[in-house]
Formats: sequence, structure tokens, C-alpha cells
Amino acid sequence: MFPGEWDIIDIIVLSSYFKCNSSTIRKIVNTCENLHVYCLQSISINQHSIVPKIQYSINEIRDKASEFLHLHNKNGISILTLYCDEYPLLLKEIAYPPVLLYVKGTICYELAIAIVGTRKHTVYGSEITKQFTEVLVHHGITIVSGLANGIDSIAHKTTLQCKGITCAIIASGIDSISPFYSNVLAHSIIDNGGALISEYPLGTKAMPAYFPQRNRLISGISKAVIIVESARKGGSMITCQFAFDQNREIYAIPGSLKSSKSDGPNMLIKQNKAALAMSPEDILKDFNIKTEIKQQRIPIFNEEILILTLLSDSPKQIDELSSSLHMNSSTILAYLLSLEFNGYIKQLPGKYFMKL
Repeated sequence: MFPGEWDIIDIIVLSSYFKCNSSTIRKIVNTCENLHVYCLQSISINQHSIVPKIQYSINEIRDKASEFLHLHNKNGISILTLYCDEYPLLLKEIAYPPVLLYVKGTICYELAIAIVGTRKHTVYGSEITKQFTEVLVHHGITIVSGLANGIDSIAHKTTLQCKGITCAIIASGIDSISPFYSNVLAHSIIDNGGALISEYPLGTKAMPAYFPQRNRLISGISKAVIIVESARKGGSMITCQFAFDQNREIYAIPGSLKSSKSDGPNMLIKQNKAALAMSPEDILKDFNIKTEIKQQRIPIFNEEILILTLLSDSPKQIDELSSSLHMNSSTILAYLLSLEFNGYIKQLPGKYFMKL
């Protein structure tokens, strides 16, 4: 709800034309009855303020702001201000929330969890992302990510395949998504009940500095962040730092000590900044979401235990397992099929097998 005589056009003027941040706008709105009063006070107090430098009258500026709003609405984009009831409550809690939020699609106000990770993921990272996403979506959780290649896209696509809701937070105007082929995924997100969200207006191209700023929104709009694979430095680690500062839950998927792709999550676990997530059920339990009772697995042979031990670090091919265990391929395959049937492992493309 807008206080006093303020409206969305006034907030657009303060943000887009006067370049005021959220903290400044809150002070202005709380101390001035309306935009005209603010401008008059600014002129009388400081002749060098921004207001006298504006070439147009306040009414003309408001007309420009109205055209700005109409342009976005015409393109199916809603503009939410901090004073709109539709503005996500969690996002209002963060330091310097966007004054204006540009939304195409439908924001889901149910429990949302972000899944982030590297663009250059491993087979392990891909499969773990799918596994966690499938379970979370099955339990009604909205998946948030950044529409980037790699883990982000896998999380979005898996959510859509599971008929779930996903939101993408982007670092450009909604009409300027990059890379270009991500537009196909973006449209699918909208068409299936999700949303594209940005703090940048139409026509804004992505810039390197925008991505870290975008990451604070990924964590800010979510109750928790799951990091799958990442180096010690990178966008996903920045997102986790924002999540830590915003008092959000952070979950890290552990990985092999031999894989640099898992250095980030492993470090967060070591520093006690992230909780160890061995399964999606670990997360569901923390949010008091009941999970389905799993069928008890049948006992396994010693040879199968050896296979599971070899698969604990990373997925492996049959030939590699055969060489390590000094067994012929047909014998290994029989054990692998038994383990897969009983839910211990999963077969991946290229005759790789992964421990679940």
C-alpha cells in the first residue's frame, strides 16, 4: 500500500529519474506528503540538488514515467515497487532491496528454495541437481535459480519436466536475456506458471557488475540456497555469501576431494556456513515437510559393497570398475543391474554408473 499521496508513478520518478536508492526513497516517502512537496523542499534547501537540473517540470516527468510504465505493461511486464502488496516479503527484508522489480509471469509466494552451481558441471553435479530438484518439486517447493548455463538451467528444466514452478532471476532487462538460446527456457518458465524477475528495465543489457547484484536477489527471494558444484570463487559462492548475510539457510552438496568443482561446497561445510545435505530429505526435514516412506532395501553382496565404495567419489564406467575389481565385464554388469534395481545406483549416459 502506498503511503499518503504517493503512487507508483512517483516511485518510478524517484528511482528511474532521480536515481534514489531504496533507503533514500523510504526516507522521502516517510517525510514528504507527495512528490511535489519533496521537489519544493529540495529546491529550497539546496539549489545545487538534482531537481533544478531536470529539464522538465514535475508533471512532464510524471508523464514520462507513465509512458515507461505503459511500455512495460504492454510487453507483459509488471512493475512492483516496495509499496506494492505483490512485492515478495522476503525480498523486502534484505539490505537495499530493488526499488522497482520487473516481473513477467507469476510470482509464486509459496516456499521457494534456490539451487545454484557452476556452469561447467560434472555428470555427478548434473545428476545430483536433478535428484534434489525432483524431490523438492514433488513436495510443492518452488525452485529459484539464475537461468545460466549449467546447474541453473538443469534446475529450471528439471522443475518444468516435473510440472513444478520455477522462477529465474536475471541480470538484464527481461527483453535482453543472454545467451540468446536461454530465451526458449525463459518462455517455458513463463508458460508453465513461473516467472522471470529482474531489477533492470527493458533494454538493459547484462553487464559483469550486474551478476553479483542479481545473486543477492536469488538468495533474498528464497528461504534457502542449495549449492551443488562450484569452485572456491564464483557466482554461486557469492550467492551463498549473500544468503549467509541475509540469514538464509544454506545447504551444500559434498563432492570428491579430488574434484575442483566441489571445492566451494566442501569449504562452506568446513567453515560451518552451510549444512551438509546428503539427500533432499535432509532439507525437507528442516522445513517440517513430511516425506514419503521409502521401501527398505534388500541386503547386498560383498562384491556390491566394493562397487558402491568405488562409486562413492564419482560416476564410473563398467570398464573402469572391471579393471579396479579384477572382474570380467559381464559379472560387473550383473552386480550393477542388481544395485540399480534395488535403488542403490543409477545408470547415466555413456555407460556410467552413479551411487545414489
